[in-house]
Amino acid sequence: MSSNIIDLKYFYTSLVILLYFTTTSIAQTGPSSELIEFNTTCKVVGKTLSKEIYKVIKVNRREGEENARIYIPYSKGDNVTQLKAWITNEKGKRIRNLSSKYIEDRSAISDISFYEDDFVKEINLVETKYPYYLHCSYVISYKQFFNITYWDPVIDLDCPTHHATLTVDVPKDYPIRIFEDNIEAGNKVIEGKRAIYTWSSNYLEQLEPETYAPHLSQFLPRVNVIPEAFDYGEEGSHESWQTIGKWINALSAEGNELPEAEINKIKQLTADLKDPRAKAKALYYYLQDNTRYINVAMDVGGFKPYPASYVAEKKYGDCKALSNYLQASLAAIDIPSYYTVIYAGNRIKQVNKDFPSQQFNHAFLMVPIESDTLWLECTSNISPFAYMGTFTQNRNALVVEPNNARLVKTPALQPEEVLVNNTIHFQPTSNNACVANLTAVMKGRAYERFNSLQENASQHRQEQIIKDILLFNNYQVKDWSLEKHKRDEAAITLKAEVELANYLKKYGNMLVASLSPLPIPNFEKPKDRKLPVQLDYPIYQVDTLIYKIPTNYISKAPKSTQIDNQYGTYRIDHELKDTHVLVIRSFLLHAGHYPVADYSDFYDFLQQVRLAEREQNVIFKKE
Repeated sequence: MSSNIIDLKYFYTSLVILLYFTTTSIAQTGPSSELIEFNTTCKVVGKTLSKEIYKVIKVNRREGEENARIYIPYSKGDNVTQLKAWITNEKGKRIRNLSSKYIEDRSAISDISFYEDDFVKEINLVETKYPYYLHCSYVISYKQFFNITYWDPVIDLDCPTHHATLTVDVPKDYPIRIFEDNIEAGNKVIEGKRAIYTWSSNYLEQLEPETYAPHLSQFLPRVNVIPEAFDYGEEGSHESWQTIGKWINALSAEGNELPEAEINKIKQLTADLKDPRAKAKALYYYLQDNTRYINVAMDVGGFKPYPASYVAEKKYGDCKALSNYLQASLAAIDIPSYYTVIYAGNRIKQVNKDFPSQQFNHAFLMVPIESDTLWLECTSNISPFAYMGTFTQNRNALVVEPNNARLVKTPALQPEEVLVNNTIHFQPTSNNACVANLTAVMKGRAYERFNSLQENASQHRQEQIIKDILLFNNYQVKDWSLEKHKRDEAAITLKAEVELANYLKKYGNMLVASLSPLPIPNFEKPKDRKLPVQLDYPIYQVDTLIYKIPTNYISKAPKSTQIDNQYGTYRIDHELKDTHVLVIRSFLLHAGHYPVADYSDFYDFLQQVRLAEREQNVIFKKE
C-alpha cells in the first residue's frame, strides 16, 4: 500500500474524529481514556504476512495515559516499518510528533510461557493538557507465521472502543480457517485474485470484573484467522489436533539427545529402583535440585525448546527446555513420556476444541505408567512430585504423543486436596482479652502461596503477609512459623500465637466470643451480577475452635446446624468438654460453572451460611 493511500485514510479518519470532538462532552466522570479508532489490515503476499495498524486514543485524564502507551511486540526476523505517532488537541490541531526519545526498544521476556515475542517497541508519547488524542500507525511484516490474526478491539476493560475494523486480505485460493465470537459475521468479497474479509465492531458496554467470573476474554468481540497450512520452523497444518502435535513434535525432534556422562548419571541414580514411579520420582527431584527455571526463548517465536544437552550443561531452561530434558532423561531408562502443552494460569481459560490452533502458554510432561498417569511440572523447584496444582488442574491439554497427539483433561483437584484445616485454642486473659494459638494445615491454593512465600520472600515480608491474612480484629502477632511437610506432601503448616484485645464482649452477666470468619467470597448481590460464576476448584475449610471457659463462668452448647445443596455444604457442632467449649465447623463450596440464571440460588446458599454463622456465638454466663 502506498504512503499516499495511507495518508488519505488518515484524512478521512480525521474527519470522523473531528465529528466526535463536536458531539462528545468532556466529563471528568467518564472514562479516563477511549479508543476512538482502531483499524487493522492483515495481508498475505507470497510467504509474507504484513499487518498495518492505526489507532486513535483519546486521553481524558492523567490516569488514562496507561492505555495510551503503545506496545509493538515482534520477534527476530520481523520488520517494523512506517512507524508514526502524533498528538492532536480537541480541535484536531497537531501539537506533538513522535521522535526517537519517545521510543524504547527492549527485550520482552516474561514468566512461564509457551510462546514469547523476543522484543517490544514501547511508545510513550504524552501531553500535559487534557483531553488530547494520540494517533499511532505502523506496519509489521512477518517472514514466518502460523496465525494471521487473533483480534479483539479492546485495549483495556475500562476503555471503551468506539469504532474498530479488521480486514484480512489473502489470495482467493489461500485456504484459511476463521473463528468469530461476540461479533457479527464478517463480509467476504473477491477482487480479482484476492479474497478480502472485513469485520466491524466496538466495545461500549464495558465489562466490570466480578467475583469468580470466567476469563473475561470470552465475552469480548474477537476474531481468530489462521492458515490451514503453514511453514513455521517446520511445515505444519491446522487440520486437526494431531497435525498440530506432529508439528510441535517435529520442532524438538533433534533436541532430545543427552551427553554420555549425563546418561550414566541418570542410570546410576535409578540403578537400585525397580518401580517406574520411583525412578521417575528420583529423576524429577534430580531435575529440581540441579536446574532452575529461566526463560530462554529461541528460534521460531519461542516454540522450539533448547536441546536436552543444553540443559544438562547449563543447568537451566524454560518450561519447554526443562520438559524436553526430563523427557530425554526418562527415555534414557526406557520410561516413555509425552511433552504436553496447556493454558496455565490462576483462572481456567477454555480451549476451543473445535478450532485446532495454538491456544497454549505452558509446557510440562505426561508420564503414563501402569494403572496411573503422572503429570510433572518441570519449572518448579519446590512442588511435590506429580503434584497437579491450581495452575494446571482441570483443563484441556494437548499431549504431543508421536502420531497420536490429542486433547486430554488434566485431573481436577478434589476437596481433600484443597482443604485448609485450622485448629485454634482460645485462652482468656485479663480485661476480656484472649491469646489464640493457631495451627493451620494448608493444601491447594493456600499451600501453593505459602510454599512459594517461604521459599522466595524475606522473613519480614512473610510476617507482613501472615499478619494480613489472619482473620481477627484488634490483634497482635506474638510468634509464628511455617513448617513444610514431607517433600512428597502438598501441605504446609502455619503456626501462630496471637493476642486478641477485647475479644470477649461483655453483656450484663454474659461474655460472648464470636467465631473466626469463614472464607466466604464476597459475591455481588443478584441484582448487580451480570456474569456467570466459575469456581475452578473447591473451597474447603474445616475449623476446630477450642474455647477455655473463663473462671466462674459456665456455657451451654447450642444445637448443631447443617445446610446442604448442590452448591456446597455447611455444618457446625458445639460440644462441652471439661472446662472447654469445642466448636467443629466445616464449609465446602463445590467447584463448578454456575450460569447467571442460577445465581440467585447460589447466592442464597451463601447467605444461609452467613446467617447461620451470626447465630453461632459462644456464650459464657456468670455462675
